[in-house]
Amino acid sequence: MANKEEKMINYLLQTSDFVSIDKISADCLISKRTVYNYLQKLKDDPRFTIEKKKNAVYLTAKNNEKFVSKTPEDYQQRKRWIFRKGLIMQKELNIEKLLNFFGISEATFHSDIINIRKEISKFHVRLVTKKGKLMFVGNYHDLKKLTQHVIYQENNETHSLLSTENLTEIFPNLDVQFVKNTITNELQKSNYFMDEYSVVNLLLHILISTNQELNGIVPVTAIKTLNINEVIARICSAIEEKYHFTFSDSAKQQFSLIMETRTRNDDTFDTTAIKHEMTLPLVNEIFQKLLASYNIDINESVFKRSFALHIDSMLSRLESGVVVNNPLFSIIKQSSPITYDLAIFATNIISNQTGYQISESEIAYIALHIGTKIEEIRTIRTRLRAAIVCPEYYMYNSNLRKIIEIYKDDLYITDVYTSFDDVEKVDDLDLIICTVVSSRPITKVRLLKVSLFLTSSDRKDITDTISAIKKQNRIDRSKASVSSLFKKELFFADVSFNDRNEAIEFMSNQLYVHDYVPEDYKKAVLYREDIAPTDFNLIAIPHPVECSAKQTVITVCLLNKQLLWSRSNVSIIFMMGINNKDFEMFEDILSSLKGITEDNNKIKSLLSCKEYDAFINKFIELICENELYNEKL
Repeated sequence: MANKEEKMINYLLQTSDFVSIDKISADCLISKRTVYNYLQKLKDDPRFTIEKKKNAVYLTAKNNEKFVSKTPEDYQQRKRWIFRKGLIMQKELNIEKLLNFFGISEATFHSDIINIRKEISKFHVRLVTKKGKLMFVGNYHDLKKLTQHVIYQENNETHSLLSTENLTEIFPNLDVQFVKNTITNELQKSNYFMDEYSVVNLLLHILISTNQELNGIVPVTAIKTLNINEVIARICSAIEEKYHFTFSDSAKQQFSLIMETRTRNDDTFDTTAIKHEMTLPLVNEIFQKLLASYNIDINESVFKRSFALHIDSMLSRLESGVVVNNPLFSIIKQSSPITYDLAIFATNIISNQTGYQISESEIAYIALHIGTKIEEIRTIRTRLRAAIVCPEYYMYNSNLRKIIEIYKDDLYITDVYTSFDDVEKVDDLDLIICTVVSSRPITKVRLLKVSLFLTSSDRKDITDTISAIKKQNRIDRSKASVSSLFKKELFFADVSFNDRNEAIEFMSNQLYVHDYVPEDYKKAVLYREDIAPTDFNLIAIPHPVECSAKQTVITVCLLNKQLLWSRSNVSIIFMMGINNKDFEMFEDILSSLKGITEDNNKIKSLLSCKEYDAFINKFIELICENELYNEKL
């Protein structure tokens, strides 16, 4: 949740006239005293100009940038700040300065400390107050486990995956990009393959250990048997040289174990590199069924190799009973529901063939592999069809080629013309980039005039135009999907159920009675829920693994009381019947639903629509709002 000061200031920046103190207080849900306190702070802030008129103010930003307050204002924000500075950076924190910085009472601070201590107790780490200082105390391994947990939890709360940018913010004292480059360079030199998630995972371990050992926190137990990989030894040597310290043998051994369970040597990939005779048949079946059921073709040699190696390693873990933990599975499920569904589809094939029960963590690892390939396909599929019109084409050939090269991921250039008279099939185009104005009106396609020399301003205009067209295309597709998928006879407001199974039985029966799905549809939905529940915040989106519906439709239930689904209570249920020919439509609508699940106010606004037409209109309105919000981000 945005903090109160940030919310108030951004509210004022969006107004075009003086706003009364009473209105600010009411609209921002803060007291008038708090409003005055914030305004007093703004008087000395060089980024803003504040004007006063009677009992009203008008605020403008000198640089037109959005204001972001850096002062934590609730427990979660204060806890994150203490973890960042005290645990990760291993700093002793001055309690008096903390109280002044947070602007809280000693009682509130004491309550915060008690809550943090309860949370970290299972990691055998203590939060100690001594001589006016606050510090985290524990051994090397316990502090490292807690640090990993805190970082993963923070990313889970913000629904984001770990990245170099995240880690640079978390470890400001370390050159994160240098460490990552060192890892990837040494892997390449030795012809080792490691997927991006595994690289980031190894990077995180190395950063935490580097930070700890630079602060004098080292393992006290000696390692009797050392097994340090040569690649890891070279990575550690480069980091040690940069920061003038020496990794403990325990740290190096842990890095080696991580690497050996996550990598394969590219030189050894052939039939002998695959340990299990079922691996390649399983991979081939997964690829064939993804194509048949979802019309998704991911059968490309490089991807097939990396995917097969992952499945082979997974079979070894399942065979040995080794349990892996993927703390990001909830993020992947929340942020990429389509990819997660495809991963469930794949693991269902593996379970049926092997008899193994596959955990959500393993499903999430497969989702990471499939998601990378799906994103490539999506990028190609969403490219805009464009043409270039330039009378001086041959003279300025090199400049025009820049457009084709720079925007190859966003534009499919159908042709280059020297005259508008030569442009054919305008209806098939999304955009015409031209160096001259057309002598005849062209209203069916967007025109963008650029200079002959493709300046930085031209590039910005092209980027902005591409973004605007893609946004409108997404809105149009989603609107069309809503009109096509939602049916009045499948809309139920103000209903209640005793449990999840009763809800699924009622909704699947409605789909079957109206001849949208086969008779065994309810069984397929329950099976999918047993693998991985489909509740997202206050919304559930039950559907089967297979795209088995006769026609793609959605039935909706607005509940008059919340229903415990699996891990959370839900207020709205969208049951989907998906035909395998409409996977792209399903992807669009699920993406729209995902945007709604992240905002409780949007969910409440849908719940208030008891009539079908009002519900559809509100749903379309929320889709448009979500696209506008994403554009601002």
